[in-house]
Amino acid sequence: MRFNDFSWIFIISIFVGMFFLRGCGWSGGCGIPRFHRKSNHDSDNKSEAIEILNKRYANGKIDSEEYKLRKEEILRK
Repeated sequence: MRFNDFSWIFIISIFVGMFFLRGCGWSGGCGIPRFHRKSNHDSDNKSEAIEILNKRYANGKIDSEEYKLRKEEILRK
């Protein structure tokens, strides 16, 4: 099968379009690769740590002073 000039331009434009749509489409962050984007792991870790802290306080494993200190420390990070 022989390609003419238009066929090569068409094929290259499809690959270029796929590259840009991958970064700019529903995934957000136009042109920024996924591994360079800032993740929400920090906020997830904080909410998980606060949840564990709340459970420990509710079960009576820590007192109110320790609860306040640890919660402030978690929120500062």
